[in-house]
Amino acid sequence: MHHHLARLLCISVACLVFTAVSNANLGIISQFASQHGNDWIGPISIALIFLGSGLGALYNGYIGRYPFSRVMFTGAVGWDIFCGFSVMFLYIGFENYINAIIIVGSFGCGLVVSVYYNGVFNFVNECGNRDKKTKTYFGINLCFNQSSNILGNACSALMIKPLGQKIYSFVMLGAGILFSLIFLFFNEFDQSETHIR
Repeated sequence: MHHHLARLLCISVACLVFTAVSNANLGIISQFASQHGNDWIGPISIALIFLGSGLGALYNGYIGRYPFSRVMFTGAVGWDIFCGFSVMFLYIGFENYINAIIIVGSFGCGLVVSVYYNGVFNFVNECGNRDKKTKTYFGINLCFNQSSNILGNACSALMIKPLGQKIYSFVMLGAGILFSLIFLFFNEFDQSETHIR
């Protein structure tokens, strides 16, 4: 009766870890910029990544044409690129042309990140429809997603000071890339069930 519950739990745990790592890096640009006397670029970059993600929901019609694993991995790369900004800015600083890169890059990353969210939601929807437990499965996935905020903030609180900003940024970027690769393994499920019907 709950044939796809295990699949749902796998994607929810993968999302929990990946989103926690992404959230841990989300405020890093703000922190670095503020330390260099720029208090506005951080909040603007975060607003733009979420704006791009919201507008990118228009991709939804195309997502069902590709395997979930590729869709979620591609979208996760958007977060990885955004997190890569924090590493780059540690070395370059925050000149005017860098601020322009942050603004354009944040919006562009948001468009890519929307593919990740749409892919995950469609995956959860597919599991729920097949088990006739759509509301329950979305509730389970949302619980894991919201828990990622706690885990991400805990990572930041516990790791930035002992590691230092540079090492912390490299560690989080590496973790983000590693955990994005996890999504590629979701094709190991039955191939006939990896597309939206």
